[in-house]
Amino acid sequence: MILLLVTGLAAQSQSPTELPERLQGVIYQEEWAVELKAHTAGIAIGYYKGEIQTYYRTTYKRLEFGYIRHPKEFRQNVQNSGSGLNIFVPGSNYVYGKQNSFLYLKAGIGQKYYLSEKAKRRGVALGLSYEAGPTLGILKPYYLDVSVQRDGSIGSTIQELRYSESNADEFLDRSAIFGHSGFFRGLDEPSFVIGGHAKAAVHLAPGAYTGFVRALEVGVVVDAFTRRVPIMIIENNRFIFVNVYLSVHLGKRS
Repeated sequence: MILLLVTGLAAQSQSPTELPERLQGVIYQEEWAVELKAHTAGIAIGYYKGEIQTYYRTTYKRLEFGYIRHPKEFRQNVQNSGSGLNIFVPGSNYVYGKQNSFLYLKAGIGQKYYLSEKAKRRGVALGLSYEAGPTLGILKPYYLDVSVQRDGSIGSTIQELRYSESNADEFLDRSAIFGHSGFFRGLDEPSFVIGGHAKAAVHLAPGAYTGFVRALEVGVVVDAFTRRVPIMIIENNRFIFVNVYLSVHLGKRS
């Protein structure tokens, strides 16, 4: 009788209901993933690492590097002034009226919640996620190859120009533009703008607690900066950007 009583008490003390919530059924303790994102104003790549606290909740930290374009950015080809026709020449396309390319680096802290019991099986788990954190905006000068008249002589030369008030006439003269100088031109001349971001999303994960991270996320992200971001010359520039995004997550759990 005493032996049975002791055995029953031992079994009761080991019951899963007595375990802390964060330990019940948790197979993995952390996860990491690379994130490929397309949003309504550009693209991005990110990396996050999360602590799996329960089947339903993960707290994570994330870094993201990406690009935001102005809604009025439209690529066009150099115009052939002799024929009046647009021609395609490799490397000749450019964005008229653009003065800076806008890149960013984000750091965020967020949480992900699964809403269904599918999180415990190999089905598709439905969840919600949210995140907030600082953003560093990086402005890279936009250079054009422009035909510029030589001082005191006949003819012109092709120069790489970034926009300034002193060269506005040449920079905005469509007939003098030969194309974009290339993405890497201006990388050594950045300027910066400070901001922050917040996002909310629906998270879909097949096999949410297998050893591999595979997920889709659809959400809305808001980026706000301390001043208007000078992407374009002749259009109103913004200090708040609201975008819808779709991202793919690939990684591992351990």
